[in-house]
Formats: sequence, C-alpha cells, structure tokens
Amino acid sequence: MNCKNDYKIKSSDYHTPAEWRHRGELEIMASEEQQELAQRLTLEADRLVDQAKDAVGKNKLEIDHQSKVKVKDIEYKCKELEKQKDGVNEEIRLLLGYQTRIENAKKQLVGDALEAIAECLRLRNCRQGIDLVFDDVEKELLKERELIKVVNSQLEDLVEKVKVQIRKLREFVYNLAEDLLCKENTLKIEECNEKLNENSIELSVLKDKNIIKPA
Repeated sequence: MNCKNDYKIKSSDYHTPAEWRHRGELEIMASEEQQELAQRLTLEADRLVDQAKDAVGKNKLEIDHQSKVKVKDIEYKCKELEKQKDGVNEEIRLLLGYQTRIENAKKQLVGDALEAIAECLRLRNCRQGIDLVFDDVEKELLKERELIKVVNSQLEDLVEKVKVQIRKLREFVYNLAEDLLCKENTLKIEECNEKLNENSIELSVLKDKNIIKPA
C-alpha cells in the first residue's frame, strides 16, 4: 500500500481498538476451527486406515486359505488326468499291437490260403477227359474259398473298427493333454498368487499414514 503525504484519511476509515481485537479473535477462532477439523480428519483417516488394514488382513487370510484349497484340488485333478492319459496311451499301444496281429493273420492265413486254393483249382482244371470231374474235393475247395473270403471280410471290418477306436482314443488323449496343460497353467497362477505379499500388490501404502497427513 502506497502512502502519500497528501492522502486524506477519513474518520470513517479508522477502526476502534475493540474492533481490532474482535477481528483478531475471529481470525484466531477460525484458525483453531480449521486445526480442529484437520485433527478430526486425521483421526478419521487413521481409523479408516486401521479398518482397511484389518479388512485386508482378514481377507488375505481367507484368500490364502481358499488358494491353498484350490491348489490341492488342481494338483489332485492333474494327477488324475495324468493317470487317465497314461491309461489311454496304454490302451492305444495294445490296440496297435492287436491291429498288427490281425493284419498279419489276414496276410498269412487268408492271403496264403486263398493263393493255395487258387493253385489247387488251377491244377485240377488241368485234368482232361473223363477225369475233369466236379467232385467233392472241388466242392470243398470252393466252399473253403468262400469261407475264407467271409473271414477276410470280417478281419477287414475288425481292423477298420480298431483304427477308428485308435483315432478316438488319440483324440481323447489330445483333449486330456489340453485340459492338463490348462490346469497346470492355473496351478502356476495360483502358486504365483500365494507368493504375492502386500508390497507386491501395493497395499503397503496403507501402512504409510503420512500420505493423509495435512501438509
């Protein structure tokens, strides 16, 4: 404020000592009220922080408990899936061996027998004159050939069924492996969650009460 000597001060511009003291008292009261408000806010903030810490602690204990239960459940299911997958793989191995035996039997019994019968019929057709007779031997050879063809058809049908079953089991193994992979991934996540502490999830901010103190 610039004061000039020629500045005329009006009598109305003056305040009485009582007014001056009253103004000071009002300022002091306002200041005290603000301090009291700040103190109440600080106490309320402390209460909320303690309440939050207590709630977080209890919640964390419950989360830890549920996480351990979940981990044990997943571990059990993983073991069961492994056992089931191993069992199906063993079944596939047995079916593959069975398929090989059927195909070998088909080749050796059916193939060789049909060739032998065909050779017998060819040689018998070489008979001449009155000796070219459609006798019981001819009938049995033809009957045996038809029987072998039926057996051959049954073996082929059985081999096809075995192949279909192997494909289904392999698809089942694939699905089991995918399910197992997902559960193992979930298990890693749950185990990682167990290792998390308050600092790692930034809950340590609740421990620092200075963040809510007035400047």
